[in-house]
Amino acid sequence: MTLRLLRIFAAVCQAGSMTGASRRLHVSQPAVSSAIHELETHYDTRLFERVSRRLVLTANGQQLLDRVRPILAQLDELEQQAQGWSVRQQLCIGATLSIGSKLLPALVSAYAQRQPQVRVRVRVASSDLIEQAVLRHELDFALIEGLVHSERLSSRVFKQDRLCALALPQLYPQAGSGELDARGLLQLPLLLRETGSGTRERFEQALAAVELSCPEPAWESHSSTALLSAACQGLGVAILPRILALDLLRQGSLAELTVRDLDLRRSLRLIYLSTRPADPAAAAFIQLLEAEP
Repeated sequence: MTLRLLRIFAAVCQAGSMTGASRRLHVSQPAVSSAIHELETHYDTRLFERVSRRLVLTANGQQLLDRVRPILAQLDELEQQAQGWSVRQQLCIGATLSIGSKLLPALVSAYAQRQPQVRVRVRVASSDLIEQAVLRHELDFALIEGLVHSERLSSRVFKQDRLCALALPQLYPQAGSGELDARGLLQLPLLLRETGSGTRERFEQALAAVELSCPEPAWESHSSTALLSAACQGLGVAILPRILALDLLRQGSLAELTVRDLDLRRSLRLIYLSTRPADPAAAAFIQLLEAEP
């Protein structure tokens, strides 16, 4: 069994005759006939029946074709991409908002120093939009905060993180005492990311784990900066990745409320199409990503 035999078989199926396949492949008709005979001998079955001078697939022949087509399509795609590996000049990366603002800039900068010939394009958006862009082949891969929803995507964890409840210290003197529980948190005005974001999804998942549902927020925004500003003005409690608030926490502008029964830990994930062939430019970036502490 070789790829050559499978390609000849597929060509005969497409042409409907040995002669037509030989013309398409620029090989002799006897070579085509010999290849089909070798396949039929290998599988111990007839792959074609002759009907009015035309070859018609048998049931077993159709099963083989159904298996062969996606294999050959993936190989053709790999060949096309491999031809451009040595001259590839662009890498398209997606990221969710928190990763795009805090983690990705330093990674892209370090990558540019190592791979100056590669132009890096970045798209930053909510988790659901980024996932759809990867599925549409618009991105080579993406870094997200939320769950992976499509079975067509592969993923692996590259970093651990957690959300936290952030508020003005003067309004919540019990911030680090651990007196607050999830039910108590839901009584406070909440400043939340929009539905569809990885941050909002993880918060709702944590609430569901203690059999609670998310109430209507006082503020809802795709901008984490807007929510942090609102929290600094005492307008409520922002539920956001801790990494976004590190400077404000160090300055004392915000405090982290300890919610004793709410698990807000989460994993940051690298996602990519399961069928996308490996690419050296992408592999170099992923290697840099996984070397991060």
